[in-house]
Amino acid sequence: MSEFKTNTPRENSKAEGARKVKRPRKISERYLRNSGLYYLQRYTASTAHFRKVMTQKITKSCDFHKDQDKEECLKHLETVIAEFLEMGYLDDSAYARGTVFSLRRKGLSARMIQMRMKQKGIDEEITTKMLDQYAYENPPYEDEADISEDFRAAITLAKRKKIGPYYLKPIKDEEEKQKLYARWLGAFGRAGFDYQTCRKVLELDLNEFEDC
Repeated sequence: MSEFKTNTPRENSKAEGARKVKRPRKISERYLRNSGLYYLQRYTASTAHFRKVMTQKITKSCDFHKDQDKEECLKHLETVIAEFLEMGYLDDSAYARGTVFSLRRKGLSARMIQMRMKQKGIDEEITTKMLDQYAYENPPYEDEADISEDFRAAITLAKRKKIGPYYLKPIKDEEEKQKLYARWLGAFGRAGFDYQTCRKVLELDLNEFEDC
């Protein structure tokens, strides 16, 4: 005779809870303002990225609540964005400065930083200005005056990842050296550096470049 397992009331309650889908809230200007403030308390965001996140909320709500006018909801969002810009909760220059400085300190190339900032909706001119500002606030040593900012960033990446001239382990043979070399080139490439910059860093003599 077959045995059938029956769920306990508690198990049934858990199963029902797992099947419940959270109903999206109806959109109002007040809701967008409160939801937007909550988001910005947790994350820094550009205006474009904030607009994208909040538009997704609006779309989800309008798909569920068919009686809502999406265009009207989007107008409410623009009102909230204008308020946040005026009050300083949204500030693309401040956001760009913080993000660009952080990415430079991690050792990313100017090209990769431009790409990432563009994805966040930051204008290329603003990103370039912040890259110049970073260089101004972090001047090179006197003996590094002829070194490009990207080369300095590539050295920073090599230091942080302990690759190339900063690799600490002994390399046993030429085969291992070639494998490591290929892996290091990949790391530099993902950070947006061109091949010439990669080679220059990998062939760096630390005895001649102690202060980098």
